[in-house]
Amino acid sequence: MPNHVQNRITLDGDSERIAALLETIKNDKHGIGSIDFQKIIPMPTNIYRSDLGQEERERYGENNWYDWSIEHWHTKWPAYGYDEDFSYTPGEPLTFLTAWSAPHPILEKLAELFPEIEITHEWADEDIGNNCGRCSYLGGERTEEWTPDFEEEAVEFACEVWGTSPEDEGLLNDPDLTE
Repeated sequence: MPNHVQNRITLDGDSERIAALLETIKNDKHGIGSIDFQKIIPMPTNIYRSDLGQEERERYGENNWYDWSIEHWHTKWPAYGYDEDFSYTPGEPLTFLTAWSAPHPILEKLAELFPEIEITHEWADEDIGNNCGRCSYLGGERTEEWTPDFEEEAVEFACEVWGTSPEDEGLLNDPDLTE
């Protein structure tokens, strides 16, 4: 079972271009405000896509869904975590989950496809305080990369991304949370 990583994407720019971006990347099942990695960096059709045991690894080598996903998306699965009653409010951040890590290649490609939109990506592992940070993109380039410098900052940032608090996570007054 993976650690789930909460991802939050904020878009800033011309509203028509943002609408085009949202339409381009939407998961057809969930609609506007969702993200479909296949529409940004599609998995080749000739990839082995079934259960992956030792025999299949020997037969197909790295030409399988798992290794391809890790290499090209930096995560095992495409975006997930949408409720059945999912709805998106324009101007709000896009939020979704990934397995184990943030999908940096997806955001880099999105920045190339829509260079006029400022894209800010924040992520945080469900292991609050670990594997979290922020990257911003504009003009097809990464313009900011930030990770917390100390544990207290990481916990506060991760809680913000997850929509919780250190108190809710039982981390208030933890003597280990020092600079």
